[in-house]
Amino acid sequence: MKLGVITVGQSPRTDFTDDVADSFSPEVELLQRGALDSFTRETLPSIAPVEGDAVLVSRMRDGSQATFAEKHILPLMQEAIDDLEDRGCRLILLLCTGKFPPFRHSSILIKPQEILPGVVEKIAGGKKLGIIVPEKEQIPQMRQWWSVDSENLIAACGSPYGEIKHVEAAAEELRDQGAELVYLDCMGYTREMKKKVSEITGKPVILPRMLIVRIINELLEGQG
Repeated sequence: MKLGVITVGQSPRTDFTDDVADSFSPEVELLQRGALDSFTRETLPSIAPVEGDAVLVSRMRDGSQATFAEKHILPLMQEAIDDLEDRGCRLILLLCTGKFPPFRHSSILIKPQEILPGVVEKIAGGKKLGIIVPEKEQIPQMRQWWSVDSENLIAACGSPYGEIKHVEAAAEELRDQGAELVYLDCMGYTREMKKKVSEITGKPVILPRMLIVRIINELLEGQG
């Protein structure tokens, strides 16, 4: 079974595949595409966000972080979907927790943002939910996507694509604000980061990459 993975940054996303490798059956073949595969550090400024843009953050091939406006990469993501379907993928994961418009597809296309917030909100059940996002510019747009009451939704920023101390500082901030459940709102956060956040906050932590992998495994089970 071929599983397509599309990152809004550059492929291959070894930080993701290495972290979840033991969660997939050996029969699963991962095919990757990145919206920014053809970009360089010199061309990235052409897609930088300006005021009012939806901001996305992802990983470049060299492991560094890139910040860009969503509007610039939507056609590139459609190209990636078309390519992976042409290569035989019947199931495709968008490796991003951002909010996207509809895409043209014949495969099963998994958009984590359309699935995970509802699950997390039900688990929170009125408890104070702490969310960590990569960049502070993402906090206002993130608040618009969640239906949690404002007094029960707190946020902090700490990029998964830099030093882990930034994620640890965000966890300390949420702990001090009384978070009772923590959600790491980016597919870049790793199992190691989840462990650190859990140790610091002393609270349950939900890692989106692992939650979505469990959903994918349910879809893949029994498929040839």
